[in-house]
Amino acid sequence: MASCKYKIYHCMILVLCSYRILSTSNRNKKPDGGMICPDEYVWNEMQNKCTSCMDGFIGRNCNVKCPPPSYGQECQLECKCQPSVCHHVFGCRRSESDCEIGKQGHFCENSCPYPSYDGTTKEPVSKMSEINTAAIEIGNWTQTSMKSHEMYTRTITESSSLYRSVILYLTIFATFLVVLYIILILYQRMCMKSGENITRYADPESENIYMEL
Repeated sequence: MASCKYKIYHCMILVLCSYRILSTSNRNKKPDGGMICPDEYVWNEMQNKCTSCMDGFIGRNCNVKCPPPSYGQECQLECKCQPSVCHHVFGCRRSESDCEIGKQGHFCENSCPYPSYDGTTKEPVSKMSEINTAAIEIGNWTQTSMKSHEMYTRTITESSSLYRSVILYLTIFATFLVVLYIILILYQRMCMKSGENITRYADPESENIYMEL
């Protein structure tokens, strides 16, 4: 009987250890096969690896903008201006006259279009008209908003897929435990019956005395 119980406990320990190993090997994987990246990193499908966040973003999947007055790579830089004019990527708002050669915009975030600057001479940058400047700024901000929305949508989709995968794994494991429990109960009963039969055959005199009484 003791040997039977030992086998049951041994099986349960083996199952728990196997589940621990399986969950550890899969906890860093996404449903699509990619890796769940640590904070300040995001999965790059083109490079097939985790890459650091773009300037101005932090957090899980790089979906959090740098809070004012911080900005730049990993939010390590600090704006020396009012938070209302501090951009999470480019920093403080500036006049175009303060931009380096080849740049323009309130945050010097835009490259001057050809032929304003050809990239080889160090001539002063010619200014664009207000209409063209506004059009470029609107286009850039639209692209930034679209990228942010796409990143947010992808994050929500990945979270939902991960949640469904966790539920599926837990359901499978719970079903496996129930089946294992039933098998162990049946095995224990078989061991008990086997032990009773062995005891009965090993002590025939006791059985004869019982029959005489």
